Amino acid sequence: MTQIRVPIHRLYLDESGDHLYNNLDEISRRYLTILGCIFEREHDYVEMAQKMLAIKKTFWPDQDPDKPIIFHREDMVRKRPPFHILGDPNTQKNFDAAMLDLLAASRYSVINVTIDKQSHQKRYKYPEHPYHYCLQVMLERYAFWLTENSTEGDVMGESRGLEDLELKKEYRSIWQDGTMQKPDPALFQTRLTSKEIKIKPKSSNIPGLQIADLLAYPLREKLLFDKRIRNNYTGKFNETVYKSVAEKIRKSPAGKTAGFGEIFVS
Repeated sequence: MTQIRVPIHRLYLDESGDHLYNNLDEISRRYLTILGCIFEREHDYVEMAQKMLAIKKTFWPDQDPDKPIIFHREDMVRKRPPFHILGDPNTQKNFDAAMLDLLAASRYSVINVTIDKQSHQKRYKYPEHPYHYCLQVMLERYAFWLTENSTEGDVMGESRGLEDLELKKEYRSIWQDGTMQKPDPALFQTRLTSKEIKIKPKSSNIPGLQIADLLAYPLREKLLFDKRIRNNYTGKFNETVYKSVAEKIRKSPAGKTAGFGEIFVS
């Protein structure tokens, strides 16, 4: 009988940008970020989820139980319903403070993988699918993190429609065969409790996926700022968000984030 392995941790994934090799002269299209948040499931994740729910009840006390409030950064920024309430400056200020406290006070670890699709495409005759390449890098770092902490975990991502089947295939391939950099699959099979990635639609209202969604863009902008590619960071809310979670980014024993919790692929 196959023994069921219960994951102690879970990596929640979301992205900023798209996987297409189109219009790469545009900065907004050139970079793709995959952002991962690692939660201990039994205590830390439950505590975060409860706090997130409390924020939703505070700002939307009359929300329809059949239409839960789902935190999505783009909707918040554009103040699309139900986030139109953020058009009131005082409400916006209080909401931002509550969200920053949620991001800062919750216990989790962060890994950011950002790829320069233009550079990557030029470097290889047959460049890999950008999302899948980032997934390989992400799962390597996640497996290393699990090893460092003597624990096991699984992975959940948000549904991307037609891309889901290929994503599941890529994840299964990594679990079975390893990656180009880590061809020994033992690293993944020892630390990842399932050979299947879990995929959930946005409508499932998964708190961990919402946290990853909120962080993907600001942390990408910090990395692009550090690389002197553009400054959509200094003095902006992106900087405030980054500083609230900076201590959660995976680091080397010497405190280095580059290559450990912040990975830039060209």
